[in-house]
Amino acid sequence: MKTSHFLLSLLFLAISFNSFSQSKEELEIRRLEKHWTELLDQGDTESLLKIWSHEYVVNNLKEIELDINSPLS
Repeated sequence: MKTSHFLLSLLFLAISFNSFSQSKEELEIRRLEKHWTELLDQGDTESLLKIWSHEYVVNNLKEIELDINSPLS
């Protein structure tokens, strides 16, 4: 009985830990978003244009679509 409770607890902990861990891809996305935000806060439009993909489109509250050809300032 104690063994089955221990195994169930261990299984629960393993599943819980795995569901809250972040994948390498998610960590990379968070790193890139942080870098993007820093460049945006600094007003470094030249660097932003270097990392802005041609397929990237931004929708904002004014419903204006921005793409690689849109002015950033």
